[in-house]
Amino acid sequence: MPRLLIHSTVITSRLRYVSHLLFRDLMGLEIAFTKNPEEFTSASDLKLNYSHQSLDCDLHIKPAKLLFEKRISDQEFSLRQGDIPLLFANDTELGFDPLAASFYIVSRYEEYLPHRTDEHGRYPARESYAAKHNFLDVPLVEHYAKLLARHLGIEWSSTPELEVTFDIDQAFAFKHKGWLRSALGFGKQISRFDLQGANRRYRTLMDTERDPLDIYGRLMEMTTGLQNDPVFFLQVGENSAYDINGPSYHAGFQELALSLEQEASVGVHPSYYSSTDEARLQKEVTRLRKTTTHGLRRSRQHYIRFQWPSTFVKLEEAGITDEYSMGFPEANGFRAGISRPYRFYNLVRDEVSNLTIHPFAFMDMASMREANSHEEIVEAALNMWERVKEVGGKMSTVWHLEALTGYGTKLVSMPALKALLSAR
Repeated sequence: MPRLLIHSTVITSRLRYVSHLLFRDLMGLEIAFTKNPEEFTSASDLKLNYSHQSLDCDLHIKPAKLLFEKRISDQEFSLRQGDIPLLFANDTELGFDPLAASFYIVSRYEEYLPHRTDEHGRYPARESYAAKHNFLDVPLVEHYAKLLARHLGIEWSSTPELEVTFDIDQAFAFKHKGWLRSALGFGKQISRFDLQGANRRYRTLMDTERDPLDIYGRLMEMTTGLQNDPVFFLQVGENSAYDINGPSYHAGFQELALSLEQEASVGVHPSYYSSTDEARLQKEVTRLRKTTTHGLRRSRQHYIRFQWPSTFVKLEEAGITDEYSMGFPEANGFRAGISRPYRFYNLVRDEVSNLTIHPFAFMDMASMREANSHEEIVEAALNMWERVKEVGGKMSTVWHLEALTGYGTKLVSMPALKALLSAR
C-alpha cells in the first residue's frame, strides 16, 4: 500500500478526518502527517503539501481556513463551474482546495447554520448549496478524490455497487393489525362505500388472498446475488397521524422480523416523533432489539425526519452503529456529496464519531412525486446509477412496499427496481 505524507503547519481533527476519508478510505493509501518541513522534504513517500509554504512535493494545495477553525460560522468561498463544480476555488494548480470543499460538503456544514425548514421540521433539498447550484446529482467528494489521485499519479478504480433497502412503514396492509384496528378499517371502508376494499380486507383476513404488501419472498428472490444484503427497516413505534404500523407485539410481525433477519439485514425505522423525543427513540430501538436475535445496529428515520446532529448522537448512544437517513425525501441525489458510507463528523464536538453514515441516492417516493409515468421513475433511477458508475461508488436505494405494489399509489416503482437490478 503506497504511503502519503501530508505536511501542514497545523494538524487538526478536521484535517485528519477529511484526509482519512479521501486518501485512506477512498484511495486505499496509508497516510501520515508532519509539521516538520525538513522531515517532509527528505521523505521518499508520496508528498502532499497542505500549507502556504513552498516545499518540494508531488502536490501542493494552498489551504482555505476551514480545516483550521473550531467554530461554526458562515463560510465565504468561490465556486468555479466546469466539468465538475469546484468549491473553495483559488488560483493554484488544482484551482481549488479539495480538502476544505470535501469537508464542507460531507460534514453537512451548512445544516449547522440557520436555515428554513419544511412542514415537518426537516432541512429541505431546496436550501442546500448543491441544489441551488444544480449539482445535487453529482457525487462531488468522489470526483475530487479521483482528481487528487490523478495529480498524485495513483491509479485508482473501483467497481460500482448497488444496495437495496426497504422502509417498512407498515408490514402488512390488513393482516396482524389486531381485531380493533381491523374492525375500524372495515368501518372506514364501508363508510366510504369502498366495498371492493372491504371485500379485499375480508378475503385477506380469511387467508383466501395474500396481503397486498406481503411481497417479502419476491423481494428476497429479486435481490439474490447483490454485493450487499438487502436491508429492511421496521417500524415498531406507537401509532400517530404519521405512523401507521401494526402492533410490534403481534406474533405475525415478530415472525416476519425473525424470518427477514435470517435472509437479509434488519434495521429499526424510528417513528415520526422519535427525532425530538429521546425516550421514545430509545424505547423503539430496545423494542426491536428484543424481537431480533442478530444484534440491532442499523437505523433510518421515518419521513427522513431528524435533528442535525442531535438525532445521530442519540442513535449512537442507543447502540446504533450504522445510520441510513442521509438523503432528501423529496429529491434524489447526494445530500452529503458522496455515494459511499463514511464516518459521521460532529461539528459541535469537533470530533469524528464511531457512527457510520450510509447515504442514499435514490428513493422511489421522491421520484413518484415528480413523475407522470412508470417510465420516468425508471429513467430517474438509471440516471442516478450512471452517476454512481462514473466514480465506481455505491448506490444505496430506498423502496416502499406501497410504491412497489401500487397499494394506495397512482404509480408503481417495481419497474424501476427491476431495471436497476438488470443494469448493475
